[in-house]
This record gives sequence, C-alpha cells and structure tokens, in this order.
Amino acid sequence: MLIGELATGQITGTLKDADLVRIPGTDLSTFTFTLYDKITRAIINSRSAVNVLTMSGASVSSASGTEGDFVIPLAAADNAIVNTARQNEEHVALLRFSTASENGWAEVLITVKNSLKIT
Repeated sequence: MLIGELATGQITGTLKDADLVRIPGTDLSTFTFTLYDKITRAIINSRSAVNVLTMSGASVSSASGTEGDFVIPLAAADNAIVNTARQNEEHVALLRFSTASENGWAEVLITVKNSLKIT
C-alpha cells in the first residue's frame, strides 16, 4: 500500500479463519491495530493495540456476503515520516483478532512517500 506523507487513507481487507471462512464482526472477541515504523519499531501516533471494534470510523461487517470485510481509517498523523532522511518509509500495521475458537494476526505494509515539502 502506498500513501503520501500526512495523507488520510484506510486499510481494508477481509478477516478469515484458518479454513478461509469469513469471520463476521459479531464473532470477534477482540480486533486490535498497532502501527509502527518497520526499521525503528517506533509506535506511530500512539497507535498501540487500538481497539478496532470501538475505533471511530472503523467497521467490520456481519452482513451476509460481506462478513469480515473491515475498514480501518488512517489519520494524517498515522502517515507521518519518522526519519526525514528517507525518501520512502515503511510502516507496519499489525492487526490481531480473536474469536471464541481462535486467534489470528496479519501485517499490512504501508509505504509512506516523503513529500519533502509537507513537514
């Protein structure tokens, strides 16, 4: 995923279990989002284990046919450059979830383009 420095955006995807069956939002016990710089591991914008289920603007579908489809909004501060010497910077969004029967996780790699004149 490529996004400009300090731009807003969103992470989208579909939560699935080990058998690749969609997981409805109503089946989730937890769903968290952590955002950090890939090289330094520094947490970005205080996004450490943020509860996606109560996060403003986030959603996880329970509707038939779209179960498990999720949207996590990214604020401008989520796409800040940590090291201004880099032309592009890789951030990692760590997504963790649990249901009554299993736990899962995924990482989304976000390339943030240093726009040089923005900061």
